[in-house]
Amino acid sequence: MRIMRCELCKKPCMLTLLDDIEILHCPATGRPAEWRQVNSTKDGRLTEG
Repeated sequence: MRIMRCELCKKPCMLTLLDDIEILHCPATGRPAEWRQVNSTKDGRLTEG
């Protein structure tokens, strides 16, 4: 499972993906997005991976 975050929105969007599809646009704004993979730790904090 991959957790992806878009840094281009005012409040960063997050997606959880089960497969390796590439998402080019933000589902909230419909604009092109720059996604970064984020991993969650056991205590719930997010770390970039």
